[in-house]
Amino acid sequence: MINIKKILLSRTSVIIFSIICGIAVASLFNVTCNSEDCIVIKSPDFKEKKIIKYNKKCYEANEHMIKCDDKKKTINV
Repeated sequence: MINIKKILLSRTSVIIFSIICGIAVASLFNVTCNSEDCIVIKSPDFKEKKIIKYNKKCYEANEHMIKCDDKKKTINV
């Protein structure tokens, strides 16, 4: 007969059980975006100059570096 206690307490079965528990816990903290609270920020690809059409108006955009202002809200993308 197979000794169930020996199988359950073997090193391999403990590792497999830990992996299954880890995946289960990770799935609890998986955030999905199903509501209006989600914010998706898309920016155009800047190579040199880019003309962007927004609200039936055209804008010319250039990429340049600026300093961050601590008073403004920062969104990490």
